[in-house]
Amino acid sequence: MRYFLIVFTLLFSSALAAQEVDRYVVYFRDKENNSYSLDRPEEFLSPRALARRAAQQITISPDDLPVSQAYIEAVASTGATVFYQSRWFNAILVEAEDTVIPDIKSLPMVEEVVYVAPTSDLIKGRWQVSFKNQKKTPPENQQNTLLGIPELQEAGYTGQGKIIAVFDGGFTATNRLPYFSHLFEEELLLATYDYTTATEDVFRYSAHGTKALSTIAAIDSAAFIGTAPLASFMLAVTEEVATEYMVEEYNWLFAAEWADSAGADIITSSLGYSIFDDSTMNHTYEELDGVTTVAGLAASIATQKGILVVSSAGNSGNDPWRYITTPADAINILAVGATTPQGEVASFSSVGPSADGRIKPDVVALGVQTIVADQAGGFTTGNGTSFAAPQIAGLAAAVWQAYPELTNLELREVILESGSQARNPDESAGYGVPNFSRLQSVILPVQSFPEEEELMVYPNPVSGQSHLNIKTNRISGLPVEASLFTVSGQQIAGGMLLEASQHAGILKMQLPALSAGLYFLHIYNGSSFTVHKIIKY
Repeated sequence: MRYFLIVFTLLFSSALAAQEVDRYVVYFRDKENNSYSLDRPEEFLSPRALARRAAQQITISPDDLPVSQAYIEAVASTGATVFYQSRWFNAILVEAEDTVIPDIKSLPMVEEVVYVAPTSDLIKGRWQVSFKNQKKTPPENQQNTLLGIPELQEAGYTGQGKIIAVFDGGFTATNRLPYFSHLFEEELLLATYDYTTATEDVFRYSAHGTKALSTIAAIDSAAFIGTAPLASFMLAVTEEVATEYMVEEYNWLFAAEWADSAGADIITSSLGYSIFDDSTMNHTYEELDGVTTVAGLAASIATQKGILVVSSAGNSGNDPWRYITTPADAINILAVGATTPQGEVASFSSVGPSADGRIKPDVVALGVQTIVADQAGGFTTGNGTSFAAPQIAGLAAAVWQAYPELTNLELREVILESGSQARNPDESAGYGVPNFSRLQSVILPVQSFPEEEELMVYPNPVSGQSHLNIKTNRISGLPVEASLFTVSGQQIAGGMLLEASQHAGILKMQLPALSAGLYFLHIYNGSSFTVHKIIKY
C-alpha cells in the first residue's frame, strides 16, 4: 500500500462520551490563524496533485488551504469529537451531544452548525449487507464492444498511469477475488478508506462497489476484462448502506478531497441522493443545479481541480421523482445513464435536464445485463446506472492514457462528441453511447509552425472575451487565415485576418457567442497549417 500526503484524514480530538451523540458539520467564517500558506502547497498537496494542477494551468487557491488547526482545537475544546475536515467548504465533521452545540455556535470563528445524521456509526460500527452469490459464465462482453474498448486495449491503452478513485458502499471480497489479484500484486491499489467508520477496511458491508469496480478493473483471461484494468485505484466507502442521511454527501466531499490531495485523475461514484430517512434533508428538483447540494457542489469543485468526475445518473426513471440524483447534476462532469443490450434507454434510467437546463445524463452505457464480478469468484450480470458509470470512467482513463495532453474538460468534451447521438442530445440518453473509434476522429492531430515562425493564441481559456488575439512574428507576403470549428467539424467563425503583410503583429479574431466547451482554431498562411485547442468556460 502506497502512502500519500493527506493532511485531513482523521482528526480525533477527544475521548468519546459515554452517551449517544449525533453528527454535525461545523462551518467556519475564514481560514485565519493558519499555519499553512499558498506559497508552500507541497505541505498539504501531494506532488502528483500539484503536477495535475500545473499540467492543466490550475492555480492553487484559498479553498485548497486546510482548515485552521486553531479553529479545530477550539471546537474540540467544547467536548465535541472532530473526525474530518473539508478544505473546500472550510468545515469539519464532528460528533457531539446536543448540549454541546450551543457552545460550538457561540465560538466567534463558527459561521454555522448543520445537523447531518443521528447517532454515531463512526463509533458503533456498521451493518453488514450480503448479496446472493451467483456464479455464472458471462455472455459476450458487449459492454466493452459498445465503447470500443477492444480497439483501445489492442493499441496498448489500459488506463496505465492514471488513478481512479471509486466511491461506494463497500467492496466485499475485493481483497480475495482472483480477478482483482493484479491490483495487489502490481501495487495498483494505492489507498483505501472507510469514511463511515474511520478505518482503512473497505472490504466489507456490500458487494455493490465490488461489482462496479469489476467493470473497470477485473481481469479474467477466460471470461472478462474491465475497461481500464491496469489503472491505479483508490477505494473509498462513503455510503452507509443501512440508512440514508445527509452525512453521506459530506462523506463524498471528504473522499473527493482525499482523492484530490493524492493526485487522482478520475473519480467515479455509483451513488445518488434525493430522498433521505429524515425528510427535512430531502432535495427538491430545483436544487439540482450543480452548486446547491453538498455532493453536487463537491463534484463541481473537483472538476475545477482538474479531476474528471463520473457519476451514475440514478435509477429513478420509473419512479415519481424520475430525475437524476445528485451529484449527477454537477457541472462539467459525466453523468451516465443506462441502456439495454438492444441500445434503448433503460426504463429505470433517470432523466434530465438539470434544474438549470443542462443536458443530463451526459452519456449512456450498457446498464441492463451488464457483466459484473460475483463475490463468490465468478461473474454474473446486473442492472443499473451504477454499472454503466464505471465503464465510462475506465474508457476515460484509457483515452487519457492515449492522449495525455488533454485536460479533464477537453477529455470530457471529446467523450461527449464521440457519442452515438452527439448531434442531437436529449434528456434521456444525453449524447448517447461514446465510442473510441468515433473519438479518434474528434481529436484532431495538432501540427506546429516551425520554431522560427512563433505563434501565440490568447486568451485561452476564453471567458467573457469577444475576440481572440493571434500574435505572430512572421514576416510573410502570404495572407493569414483563421477559422474556428466545433469538435464535430462545424465552422462557426473564420475569414482572412491579415492580407499580404510586410510586418509582424497581433491579429484580432472576433468571436461569436460560444457555449462552454472545446473548440479548434485552424490557422493557415498558404504554406503552413496549425490547430489550437480553445476552451470556453
